Amino acid sequence: MIYKKGDIENPENYRPIALANTTMKLFTHIVEKRLSTWAEANSILPEAQAGFRKGRSCLDHVHTLNTAVQIALSENRGRLYALFIDFKQAFPSVEHNLLWEILQQIGISGKIIRVLQKIYARANTK
Repeated sequence: MIYKKGDIENPENYRPIALANTTMKLFTHIVEKRLSTWAEANSILPEAQAGFRKGRSCLDHVHTLNTAVQIALSENRGRLYALFIDFKQAFPSVEHNLLWEILQQIGISGKIIRVLQKIYARANTK
């Protein structure tokens, strides 16, 4: 486990180290690039999704929020509300059967889905 920040006594302030062999890293990188390219070309992701997308980052959302605040202040609208949500442990909480079903519904081939299922089934953390 690697320490992130905060109270060193709190286990939530540590993250696991993922170890994978080089061949699997290369293979999953290729699959990820192909899926990302396909998703971008087919407009699968909502325009507001900035995380994990080439050429985008959370700074895009910081800029959007800053612009909204500046507009609200300049137009003297009164109150402006913002909500920030941090989904703790989001990745482990994904329902994989639902994920496979959604991938099929959006047009991902059964072959790719089976490959992803095998990757997930073999994945482990030490």
